[in-house]
Amino acid sequence: MVALEALEQGSPTAAYNLGSGRGYSVLEVIKAAEKVMGKKVPYRISPWRLGDQAVLVAALRKPW
Repeated sequence: MVALEALEQGSPTAAYNLGSGRGYSVLEVIKAAEKVMGKKVPYRISPWRLGDQAVLVAALRKPW
């Protein structure tokens, strides 16, 4: 990934967008992290809060 390559080159203050152009739920991301790390990630499912967004998808490029 481009972000990992940039980190290896010593760019600790840059912003990196790790979007894929496809939406994933928070639970899907947690399950993927558990699979990669080989251990459980503690989480709890709470009721919706005022202001919570139903869907957020990252763009694939920097706007600048």
